[in-house]
Amino acid sequence: MASTPSDLDDGSPHLPEDLERLIFERAAYEWTPEHSSKLLLIARRVYNWVHPLVYRVFIQLESHKFPDFETNSSLILDDVGKYVKHLLAGDDTAQLDLLLSSCPNIRNLALWYSATLCNHVDAMRNLRLTTLSADLEDFPPQKLLSPTFYNLTHLDIINLGYDPSWKDWTVLADLPKLMHIMIALEFPDDNDVVEQCLEHCKVLQLFVFWKESGLGFPTETRDLEAISDERLVLVRHDSDLSKELRHEWDKGARGGIYYWMTAEVFAIARKRGFLLNPKQRWIGSSLDWNEELNERGLLWFSTL
Repeated sequence: MASTPSDLDDGSPHLPEDLERLIFERAAYEWTPEHSSKLLLIARRVYNWVHPLVYRVFIQLESHKFPDFETNSSLILDDVGKYVKHLLAGDDTAQLDLLLSSCPNIRNLALWYSATLCNHVDAMRNLRLTTLSADLEDFPPQKLLSPTFYNLTHLDIINLGYDPSWKDWTVLADLPKLMHIMIALEFPDDNDVVEQCLEHCKVLQLFVFWKESGLGFPTETRDLEAISDERLVLVRHDSDLSKELRHEWDKGARGGIYYWMTAEVFAIARKRGFLLNPKQRWIGSSLDWNEELNERGLLWFSTL
């Protein structure tokens, strides 16, 4: 997979080179990495075009690894680390520190399962993230103002703890580019942080709660539907949410429509008066827009 196809045909392409390159790059974006890596074997010119794209997304979970450095000893991290823009990791290991320090261009980072953010901050000091998904329960809030996190536009909080205080999390209002916040899986005991974020985070455009259907809330958090702010979107999912988030993260990293986009479209439609039912409510993670939008909304949606 990592070998250079030096022995392959490098003859003139049958299509104009710009068009041929566009076709192969589109395939590399849309295919799974296991399939797109086969493009590396076609010809040297194709290898040069798609090699950075094949390795732009790293997934390092116990159930799925791409690339798998253990089974592919010819693949060298120093050779491909510079291409990585998106990393999803799930294990708290020394290997994760090595990945974070060897992939200086990561912009979208997800640390899930046993991978905890506070254990890897030192290895991340040269990163300049725009998107972060992580458990923040034991993370010192002031560290969000470090250069690593200062340019965040999207913050996906897997767990903020059961009793977070706004006085500890006022740093969220100090992040100058933070436009999207999501809380999923674990919810705080009350709505104080939510309401304060909506009031004080001046550039905030979207605040999403994503819960698994059938799971309850702490008593006070059930009043989320009473918050009329148009930026707040409440999403429920009818099956295993952790699996769905993994699938959605992968789609987003590869340029597809994923959870942020769905929630953002809903929030914009509500703000512009395009919803048949604009009331604050829990919506499904997969929407039938024909049932959600009025005629003006459907016309607008068709232009997206």
